[in-house]
Amino acid sequence: MNERFAKVDERFAELHREMNERFAKVDERFAELHREMNERFAKVDERFMQVEQQLDNFRTEIIAEIRGISSRYGKRSEAAARRLAREVLKAEGIDPNRIQHVSIKDEDGTFFEGYTTDLDILYVSDQECWFIEYKITCNSDDVAHFDTITRLAEKNLGVHPTRRIIMTIRVSDETKAMAQRAGIEVWHVLPENPRPFSPPPSPSTG
Repeated sequence: MNERFAKVDERFAELHREMNERFAKVDERFAELHREMNERFAKVDERFMQVEQQLDNFRTEIIAEIRGISSRYGKRSEAAARRLAREVLKAEGIDPNRIQHVSIKDEDGTFFEGYTTDLDILYVSDQECWFIEYKITCNSDDVAHFDTITRLAEKNLGVHPTRRIIMTIRVSDETKAMAQRAGIEVWHVLPENPRPFSPPPSPSTG
């Protein structure tokens, strides 16, 4: 009996070893699969990061190109509006050569620290000075911007404008009303008829 029990115990021990070996191999296989999956996911993540970087680069290039086109178009539009403005001034009997183009910088951050822009100043006479902006299309943002830079120019240059004028080809009634409330004149002109649609208001002190 003892020998039989001993053989049974030995057989159970052998089965136990076999089961442990099998489980060890299964664990090893799972570990190997886990490593393989991690490697595959790492490669997929790397590929996604590469694609994302390529998309970011492409997006940056597109934005730069759009800004370049917009800048070139904006400069051409401003130049066209400026030429038209000279004709408008001539039609009003004013010498456009009296215009001075000045650069304005917000040195102390009164409005936007370090912000730089430019402005045209027309000295009509010793007593009369106009601040002028040219826009192909004038909207409410343009009016607000012009209001800001003219106040900045007045502060920096110590020059009080007798008139603040935006000359434009396209403008809505709402924008004109907004400009009027801000004390800004909007001269609505057409290339084929370089005169304001209505006579400009008389000079103000605002």
